[in-house]
Parts: sequence; structure tokens; C-alpha cells
Amino acid sequence: MLLRMVSCARQRGASSPQEERHTMKQPVLLAAALVSGLVASPSAKAQNTVPAAFAGTWLPDGTAPSPWSPDAKPNPALVKARLHFARRALRSASLFGCSPARYELINMEPTDLFEGNLPEGKQADEAKRLGFATKIETIRVLCPNAAFDFHRTGDGRLKIAIDNVIYTFRRK
Repeated sequence: MLLRMVSCARQRGASSPQEERHTMKQPVLLAAALVSGLVASPSAKAQNTVPAAFAGTWLPDGTAPSPWSPDAKPNPALVKARLHFARRALRSASLFGCSPARYELINMEPTDLFEGNLPEGKQADEAKRLGFATKIETIRVLCPNAAFDFHRTGDGRLKIAIDNVIYTFRRK
């Protein structure tokens, strides 16, 4: 969790450890509250079974630099990544491979998309430009060493941001 927050702080432009700590102060407090059970999760309880809308094989369908880091370059291994959402596992030869996997289905606002990294004040416009509706159906894959949020677009494709690049997948 802390690694994701440091990554998020750097993506938002923190250039020094002091700025990272300042940028991370609120998320760290929120993380502490979540761990202690003081804040309820906005999502449904994690399940072993993948929701039907996401089950099966997904093929790579392009990449794009993120709006918050337009010079980012895609990872060649992820450009070719295939995904297979299965009961208790996300099968992939890439870093997305995960077993055991648990799934949460979440409805997000544009402000929460890509860990809140869309440009401030322009989240709804950017989300629409990227193909998302007002409410964004997201499947969160919880793995032993990571968590991935795959966001579903209006035309049924999945998008995820990794290292400031947005990867798109289409159902096989």
C-alpha cells in the first residue's frame, strides 16, 4: 500500500522525499484508518469468483500515454499481455499474473479513476475522452503481492494505468 502511495506521489509531481511525505500525508492517514477498521470500504466484499462481465480471456488492444504524464513509454512486455480472469486466479505471463486472486466489483467516479491521477478539475472530461461513462465499473484484483484496478469503458474494453501508461484490453 505504501509503495502505491509513493508511486502516486511521484506521478503527481513530487520531486523530493519531503514533497512525497507531504503529498502522502493524507493517504497514509486514510490507510491507517482503513487498517484499524475506522473507515468502511466503498466496494463490495472480495470474492473468489470473477464477475461474469469480466470472466474469460482479454487481449491487448493498444496503449496510450496517460494525461498526467504524456511522455511515458509503454513496457514492451505489457503491450503483448493477455489476461484470463478465472476463479481464484488472474492468468497472465506478465506482471498481472496472480494466484490466488480475489475480486471486488466497484463503481468509481471519474475523480477516482487511475488512483485519482487524472488532471485536477478535468477528471470528468478526461474520463469521457478515454471512453468512460459517469460511473465507472471497475474490477479490483487482489493478489498476495499487488492489487490491480481494471476499469471498464462504455464500449466494454478494460483499461489500467501502469507506470503512467494506459493499457487497453478487449474481450476475446
